[in-house]
Amino acid sequence: MSSAAMSSPQQATSPDLHPIATTSTAPLVSGQPTAKESMSSSSHLQQQQQQDGAVEQGSKGGRAWSSGLRDFGNDGFPWKNLFCPCAGYILNKGKYEELPASNYKPYSGEDAQIPSWRDCMEMTLHVTTGCLVGFEALQRRTVRERLGIAGSPLQDLALSCCCMSCSQAQQRRELDHELGTTRNQSWDEKQREHV
Repeated sequence: MSSAAMSSPQQATSPDLHPIATTSTAPLVSGQPTAKESMSSSSHLQQQQQQDGAVEQGSKGGRAWSSGLRDFGNDGFPWKNLFCPCAGYILNKGKYEELPASNYKPYSGEDAQIPSWRDCMEMTLHVTTGCLVGFEALQRRTVRERLGIAGSPLQDLALSCCCMSCSQAQQRRELDHELGTTRNQSWDEKQREHV
């Protein structure tokens, strides 16, 4: 080969030698949507699902919480959980134990446990030694996994450390939602009826 042939650029005479990029938006095969059409239909489908009240999916599979971390609604700020986190922990633990073993349908609650003096003493010990954060994070993880809510153990620990009262209130709302209790007849009132 001559040096002139090596230094000159080759001319694209065949599509096999040098593919030519096209900017066509036409589908490659008739009947298939373009990328733009696919994105548009996907966006439309998501909007339709939200309008139909479909359950919102979480970031790591599973569904999202039914209420936000600071979505207090008619309950107001969870002052009881802020000043006495052991009471919120025990209340949520009791509600969790009241969940039926399968299909999560509400039932009479005859087997639900009312927090005992032992639970209160145990929680007092945990609060004074600083172990409540760990127990709260484990309980949040247990509730989240049982109900199929997206999240991670690290998120549970971070929320339990930074805003335990909000985390407990969110769990309580989720458990109330699963048990079918309403604001008019809270879990506390149901427990008094069974005593």
